[in-house]
Formats: sequence, structure tokens, C-alpha cells
Amino acid sequence: MSSYVRFLRGVHVRELEAMSSFMETINGSSIRGFGEDKMCWIPSKDKGFMVNDYCRILVGLTIYGFPWRSILKQKIPSRVAFFVWTVALGKCLTIDNLQKRKVWILDWCYMCKSNGESVDHLFLHCPISMDLWSMVLGLFGVTWVMPHTVLGLLGCWQGSFGHH
Repeated sequence: MSSYVRFLRGVHVRELEAMSSFMETINGSSIRGFGEDKMCWIPSKDKGFMVNDYCRILVGLTIYGFPWRSILKQKIPSRVAFFVWTVALGKCLTIDNLQKRKVWILDWCYMCKSNGESVDHLFLHCPISMDLWSMVLGLFGVTWVMPHTVLGLLGCWQGSFGHH
């Protein structure tokens, strides 16, 4: 394994300790295995490996199809439905989305003052958001493990609020 690793961005001062620990873990690991490596691809034996098939498998494992009915067929104001639709598609103007548009801003969450600001962090995984979710769900007596993505959350709720 090469000791040279290239990251997409520089390491912030607040990340130095975590990065040092990460690099020690990576460099201290050895690859174990027996025999020669071989490539196996089951979904499309006749065509070989195809990126499209691989993406389809990854998407199938992580989401359950886009839950548009959970968003558009609810009795909620159209502005709220549009906002949820925008969040589910990951198109809110969070810092990571602005950086994709070549707007360079320091990537940190305004609410928790750490981590990068992404749609999933802002609405699900930020400690402030998690406290709010816990409070609201607790009012209904619900214990919940938050999915990794907003789309995953909507997929979990699909069918829970009436017939779709």
C-alpha cells in the first residue's frame, strides 16, 4: 500500500487529530488474504462489468425508489411539499452544494459549529437536528434510528401516513 494519499481538500486544524489517528490506522493495517485475486461480477456475466449495473445495484440497496407520493400526495401546503421535495433531491443550497457550483465557503455547519454542511447533516445528523427529531418523535412515543439520508427517511415513512 502506498504511503502517499491525496485528498480532495486540505485538512483543517480542527481535523488534525482525527486525520492523524486515521492515517495511523491505515498505515498500521496489513492486507491479509490467500491466493491470487480474481474479479467476479455476477449481475452481467455476458457483458462484463458495467457501471450502470453497479450503480443500479448500489441505489437499490440504499433507497427504495423515490417516495414522491409521500411528498406530493399529502395534505400539506404546496410550499412545504416543494421544500421537502427539494430537500429529498438534495438540492438545497447547503455549503456542499454551493461548493459544487464553484462558490468557495468554509465548510462547517452553522448550527453545531463543526462537520460539513450537507442536506443530510443539516436535516438529520447535526446534533441540534437530532435533538429536535428526538423531542418530536418522543412526543409520539416513537423510538427511531435515523437513516443515513433524507431520501432513506422518506422511504421508511412511505405508507406510514395513510394509503399511497
